[in-house]
Amino acid sequence: METSEKERDKLARVVLAHEFYRCNESFDHFVIFSQFKRLYPEKKEYALKVYNSYTDFAAHLYEFIVGCIKLDSRRLSENSKKDFLYTIYSTSRCH
Repeated sequence: METSEKERDKLARVVLAHEFYRCNESFDHFVIFSQFKRLYPEKKEYALKVYNSYTDFAAHLYEFIVGCIKLDSRRLSENSKKDFLYTIYSTSRCH
């Protein structure tokens, strides 16, 4: 059974909402554990929790952004995609 374009967009938005929720939750954990780490610098456990919550935050943020780009890129024409990718490349600091 093949899914329609509307159904795929709806499913993609559900996944994006989930990734954003996980991103937000990970950031909240990062803030909390950072405060504990500052209060108890001798406890290595908090340093590890800060690291893990930050990497979770970054991973979920990355997946959310990639999902947004994929969702938007399906709506763009081929020329618009090239312009979009050129804009991202030309405004980045990586080149």
